[in-house]
Amino acid sequence: MIAALSAPSRAQTAPQGSPAHASAYQDRYIAGGTLSPDISTGDYGTSETSGLARSIRTDSVGSVLDQEGPNSPPRTHENGLLAGAQWDTVSYGAWSADAAARTGGARRPGVGHDDGAASFSLHERGMPFDEGWQADNALGDINAPLINLARLQPRFLLAQGPMEGVETEWRGPSTLQLVAGAGKPGIYDGIKVPTFQTLGGSTATLGAQWAPASPWALGGEFAAARDVSLYYQPLGATFATAATAHISSTTGFLTAAWRDGASRAQINVIDGTVDGNGNSLGVWVDASHTQGAMTQSFGAFRIDPNLAWGNQLISSDVQGGYYRVDYRSRRWLADFGVDQVRSVSGNGSNTTFVNGDARYQLSRDTGLGGVVYVRRNDSTSAWSAEAYLDNANSSGIGRGQLDYATDRETRDATFTLQQTWDMRTGTRLSTTAAVERIRSTAIMNVEQDSTIVRLAVYGGGDLTARLALDGSVQWATAVQGRAAPSRSADVSLTWQVVRAWSV
Repeated sequence: MIAALSAPSRAQTAPQGSPAHASAYQDRYIAGGTLSPDISTGDYGTSETSGLARSIRTDSVGSVLDQEGPNSPPRTHENGLLAGAQWDTVSYGAWSADAAARTGGARRPGVGHDDGAASFSLHERGMPFDEGWQADNALGDINAPLINLARLQPRFLLAQGPMEGVETEWRGPSTLQLVAGAGKPGIYDGIKVPTFQTLGGSTATLGAQWAPASPWALGGEFAAARDVSLYYQPLGATFATAATAHISSTTGFLTAAWRDGASRAQINVIDGTVDGNGNSLGVWVDASHTQGAMTQSFGAFRIDPNLAWGNQLISSDVQGGYYRVDYRSRRWLADFGVDQVRSVSGNGSNTTFVNGDARYQLSRDTGLGGVVYVRRNDSTSAWSAEAYLDNANSSGIGRGQLDYATDRETRDATFTLQQTWDMRTGTRLSTTAAVERIRSTAIMNVEQDSTIVRLAVYGGGDLTARLALDGSVQWATAVQGRAAPSRSADVSLTWQVVRAWSV
């Protein structure tokens, strides 16, 4: 035993001292240090990382919309400017401003209450206050506020209608949330330059949310609209007749949610009047449970006819239930759902919706999948299917896709090939080619039988370290039968002036 222990000790040697003259570290240069210096950025770097985050962006837009055909509208020009800025502050939260001004073109007749040719919004987020309070505020062309429980809706949505006005949101202890907003309802318009047109009248919202105990959250919100122009005729709405060009509504919303680990449930109640036609009531319950890679969600609902949230119509005159299941793993993505909807008043149709989609990753480079959708009501049925294959090939990333849809009046089949090409650094290119076959009698019972070919190219490149050019071209024409041809092009030039400034 002594010999065994002593053997390793004899193998050890005394540590050697450090070399008397250790060589100093030297940088290793590419090509022996003979490369030419990069002076493309001049005296400025491509970014400025000191200080708080901030950015400014401006765009100049020129566009032409030209449609062909016997009943096509006249050519429309839309030119304008867009500007946006974002900046962080130490004590006043994060701020952003967006503005757009348009010249040329024409607004849609009968849409807006004014001839607005511009839009503007200013947002402030996360302004800190004492005792853990934070505030978000906004003014200009914005969306009406909602409490968080109203946003977490898997089946029915309360629309955050656009308006020209102000809004505020305060968040405090125990997840307390207060929201309020008021202004003139409106709509966004424009092709490339977003503008805002008010619809007249007024709208206002007021809401609060609170968590009294760990698994529970309670909330409520009130919305009202007065004398707001209808910019479209709601189908099947009994309160909107040819002589009714405006809408007034008063609606209240109450909700309670419960969560315990991977399980969640929420009950919602809505009650309101539209144009003084008496109260309409709606109730719906949603629940979900996650176990491993699978999530199941289900619910039931009953909503009376003629309900609105402000000046925004919501799903109404419906009752029924739904079930959905979602599965996710390293290779599989799949979900399936079924909805059964019946009319409360008996004036609407009774409809069943079934949908499912799945994707499987065959290998690192290849994936395939498909989507199926079926709709069936009292008198008709319709379905659609999609199959696709994605592949990372030697030339880039490609995708082949086949779509088919049919109902009582139309059959439509499309085959599409897409490719994003591997390009040298500083350039980009992607292409799309599609063939579509349409057979339809949906327009005035006149049969349409046509085959359409579509081509599109998207690309660009960095001309210099500061100048970049990008653009797209799209073209479509009928090679069999009759269909309106289509052509469009888009070009953008970006120039980095100095540091983080670009135009």
